[in-house]
Amino acid sequence: MINLKTKLSKIELKKIKTLYKRSFPKCERKPFAMILRSCAEQKGEIYAVYKNAKFVGLCVSLISPGAVLIDYLAILPKFKAQKIGGAVLSNLMQIYENKTIFCEIESTENLENFEKSNKFRRKRFYLKNGLFDTGIKISLWGVKMELLSNRKNAKFDEYFKIYTYAYGANFNPKIKQI
Repeated sequence: MINLKTKLSKIELKKIKTLYKRSFPKCERKPFAMILRSCAEQKGEIYAVYKNAKFVGLCVSLISPGAVLIDYLAILPKFKAQKIGGAVLSNLMQIYENKTIFCEIESTENLENFEKSNKFRRKRFYLKNGLFDTGIKISLWGVKMELLSNRKNAKFDEYFKIYTYAYGANFNPKIKQI
């Protein structure tokens, strides 16, 4: 059984921060203090993921009045391939059922060995678990990304408003549609 917990102890936050740093390349990580601040302002949530009362992963989301960004999702390596990530996405789809849900993934364009690439497997995972390819390409902090969503007709403006709501206009120059 998969549970998502948002009221976190210092020990849980430390586990989450460690997994966060190990799971995402530096160029894709926001400062952890920035994530904590958005949560304190109720513009984001950090979830500790538990399977049978054992910590197995994390999820970070940014929330605006109309949409949600699944900003980070990571499962501890020894618990991968156990359908935990899919269960987390299913839970999030229920939690945010009245909102447009977005997810950013690294660009899968121009990949060599496409089928064997981690980027391709990540995209396939999200598509298999209820998200759609929006066809929207972005540059986020200079990293080429693709936007996926739970709605086929999701728009860039909806996504962009999440960042504006959570971080203000100062963050906007770091995101461009390409």
